[in-house]
Amino acid sequence: MALIFVFDMGAGRIAYGQEPIDSVNPMIGTTGPTENDYGGMIPGVTTPFGMTHWTAMTRQNKISVYSYNYKDSTIQGFLGTHQPAIWMGDYGQVSLMPLSGELKPARKLPFHHRDEISAPNYYAIKMDDGGKPLKAELTATTRAGFLRFTFPASPASHIVVTASRSEHFQGFIQIKPNEREIVGYNPDRMSSELGPPLPNFKGYFVIQFSKPFKSFGTWEDDELHQGRNQ
Repeated sequence: MALIFVFDMGAGRIAYGQEPIDSVNPMIGTTGPTENDYGGMIPGVTTPFGMTHWTAMTRQNKISVYSYNYKDSTIQGFLGTHQPAIWMGDYGQVSLMPLSGELKPARKLPFHHRDEISAPNYYAIKMDDGGKPLKAELTATTRAGFLRFTFPASPASHIVVTASRSEHFQGFIQIKPNEREIVGYNPDRMSSELGPPLPNFKGYFVIQFSKPFKSFGTWEDDELHQGRNQ
């Protein structure tokens, strides 16, 4: 992470109690002149040289497409990404999406930038979930991400995990309700289009929850499998 300091020899100085990180704007470079242009940056939350970047996902990332564009108005998940640059693909990624009410895995939620907070060490957004606010917060350590979801009052609240989205690479997931845990791997490596394939590559993940599961299941495309644990 590069920090640029601007020194004013007059009265203008960094306010008391303000840290240099407070002057960083992660939204710089997240869009371009048109909705399909990018500046090659995402508002990712991570530590310096962190293993994974966590970011809101406004569109599905791939080669030449990043997961966040400032001109978008909906969020479809919160992504743990390893995409090193916009001209390369992601690999071993996983995403989580909070929803309430009726379960629709592919559902997107609208949001406004006025309800968004973005810093290198913290991201927060309030999304519109059927007229009610659903808040998501992200922070990270070197090797893990911490995500907190605050749901509106509803008969049901869900967290949808997307282990893999490739037609060519089959991911794996196992739900462990007694341990409040979901484990899995994603063998997807989009950058294989730019180099030789790695047939033994897998990106592993472990998701631990603070509350027990009332129900669980798996999904593929639009098909739900209630009660399945893998």
